[in-house]
Amino acid sequence: MGFKLDTVHFKAQQLTLKSQYEKAAKKRIGDNLAAVYAYAVPLTPVGEIKGGRLRRGWDIKPVVKTVDGYQGAVVNNVNYSKHVEYGHRTRYGTGKATPKPGAQKVVEGRYMLKQAIKKALKREGNL
Repeated sequence: MGFKLDTVHFKAQQLTLKSQYEKAAKKRIGDNLAAVYAYAVPLTPVGEIKGGRLRRGWDIKPVVKTVDGYQGAVVNNVNYSKHVEYGHRTRYGTGKATPKPGAQKVVEGRYMLKQAIKKALKREGNL
């Protein structure tokens, strides 16, 4: 029962290349997430009275290995962030109350994350 030294050396090279690939993939994804985060924070609106909670709510989830490859995320855990991102109806848009003249029925979304991704794509070429 023997083994060839060449085979062991080849397997060691494969493992080294695999670990280098993993490091490079994690770094690339992390850099792209950081770029999106850097654009999303200044695009986030701040309230006039007690503002800044939505802007401070941005976070980068660490890059992890999944079945499909590697994955990370830029998230905002503030409970109303989806309403600011995508927009929402107001009470006057439901017909439950008598609308005042000139009342706003729909608040348009600000699309902070969408714009941040577009800007990062322009900067990076492709994510």
